[in-house]
Amino acid sequence: MITLAVAKITHIASLHDDITGNALDVEKLGDLGLHTSLCDWISNFLTDRPQSVRVGNCASSTLIRDFITSSLPASTDPLQFAYRHNCSTDDAIAHLLHTTLTHLDEGRGNYVKMLFVDYSSAFNTIIPSLLTTKLGDLGLHTSLCDWISNFLTDRPQSVRVGNCASSTLTLSTGAPQGCVLSPLLYSLYTYDCTATSSSNIIVKFADDTVVVGLISDNDERGYLEEIKHLENWCQENNLLLNISKTKELIVDCSKKQERHYQPVRISGTTVERVDSFRYLGVHISQDLSWSRHTSSLAGLQTALQGTAELLHLHYREHPHGEHHSLVWE
Repeated sequence: MITLAVAKITHIASLHDDITGNALDVEKLGDLGLHTSLCDWISNFLTDRPQSVRVGNCASSTLIRDFITSSLPASTDPLQFAYRHNCSTDDAIAHLLHTTLTHLDEGRGNYVKMLFVDYSSAFNTIIPSLLTTKLGDLGLHTSLCDWISNFLTDRPQSVRVGNCASSTLTLSTGAPQGCVLSPLLYSLYTYDCTATSSSNIIVKFADDTVVVGLISDNDERGYLEEIKHLENWCQENNLLLNISKTKELIVDCSKKQERHYQPVRISGTTVERVDSFRYLGVHISQDLSWSRHTSSLAGLQTALQGTAELLHLHYREHPHGEHHSLVWE
């Protein structure tokens, strides 16, 4: 039996309590040929330490997650690629690009508009009562829905830094960060966020969402209405669109005619249009070329090589085991 009082307690702690400012001299990174931006990132990484999250009994959360996954109907949103058997981010990207290329090939003058949606603290916005209603609609047993509602309601949370701990705060909204159950619950919370028109699709991987408008005859009305519908859906489900980080990308291979694309506005604010966007680790460009992505991979290889040299230097200066925290933490 899983004791809820234990399973849903959240403790947030610093990852690097054992790394001191003297453990690594960041000024030496430049001598290794590392780019200034990478040196600044490592300095910030060691100074403003990230958080780790431990949520009660992780084994119980994993057990519940696997049970929920096995109980879901096959009809659950097919364009939500997270937590689907034999599906990964590669499938989401492949579907997005295949749909785009197919539409471009189907008609002369066709083009595609992609809205890469960013939510503000998506996992923190889940309303337990709304979630359990949706889980019931998906056919999950009432007792399981009640368990999840109890798990998300009145959750004690505290923050620990070194030997200091904050007072406990009780939360009844959202899903705990760091819990293996949270991404699945969010995916199910948003399963009914689907396209309302056949000229659009909404591709999702957990909270990474793309609204894709398949435009023909310069008619963008269905795409713009879809975005308005998404905006209304977010309001009804307590999700907040981060307009400053939401971007639009247009794929248009037509070279013979000039377009006057309709701007996208959300809550009165115009969404920025970009020529490239990094989605699920892949840079998608407006010309669908891979040059931006391959350049990024080449830069990453250089950074990794520099990091390897950094670790080698750190090992030489701390040969008695002090290097372990940099490598494994």
